[in-house]
Amino acid sequence: MAPFPGGLWILAAFVGFALAGQGADTEGRTLRPAEVILERFIEVTGGRAAYERLHSRVARGRMEASDGKVAGLMTMYQAVPNKLRMRFETFEGMAIERGFDGDVVWEVDYRGQARTIEGLERASAIRLASFNAELHWPDLFENVRTVGTDLVDGRECHTVELTPKGEPAQFHFFDKATGLRVKMLVPYQIGEATVDIEMIPGEYKPADGIRLPFVTRQRLMEQDRIVALDTIVHNVPIPPEVFELPCEVKALLEERSKALGYTPNVPNGSGADE
Repeated sequence: MAPFPGGLWILAAFVGFALAGQGADTEGRTLRPAEVILERFIEVTGGRAAYERLHSRVARGRMEASDGKVAGLMTMYQAVPNKLRMRFETFEGMAIERGFDGDVVWEVDYRGQARTIEGLERASAIRLASFNAELHWPDLFENVRTVGTDLVDGRECHTVELTPKGEPAQFHFFDKATGLRVKMLVPYQIGEATVDIEMIPGEYKPADGIRLPFVTRQRLMEQDRIVALDTIVHNVPIPPEVFELPCEVKALLEERSKALGYTPNVPNGSGADE
């Protein structure tokens, strides 16, 4: 899933007061407030009560190149309030894993090398891990506002700017006719640089009382890929060890701690078997 971003630059009206999330387009027409657009999205995808009945999620699917060739298989585990573990495995047997146990954001690459994730990338990952982030946009984003209207694949959309505290703004595009989110521009940190990922969610289908996009097209630095989910199930038991730190990450943290002269409190165990 993609994060549910938000952001709002508070605009100062010439009278000293403006409605939060409301503005005007280039022709001076009043725009629908961002709060109304975000709440409508929740409603058309199932409603708050349906989201709140869910407490865990397991999604399985595949990653495809733009030419339709399957690059590998993906599995994602999520649980309240913000536990997350994702695994992508190629048909050559190489795997990349990433997760958040509520404290450490980590990644193990296809060579088995572990790293902890910091900075803007960490903040983005924690928002991504927030279960049912759609419901929590007031907590996840400092500001939200509607900045205009745009056409996305011929559909007229509300354009909403969402800004996390201390981070670049993201932009979400909501179909005026259906209320569904149909495009996102999300900043992503690569080393010292920040680039935008373009994401096009589609094929919304029912999944245990809510509607979720089963296909998301992504473009990053002129490279296209497609995440196509085959199954999404909710409220299934997920063993706690699934969200434990992998042995590679534990070893990394222990090595760092020894260099600093103290022993970390790292739980025993090697993490989840996939």
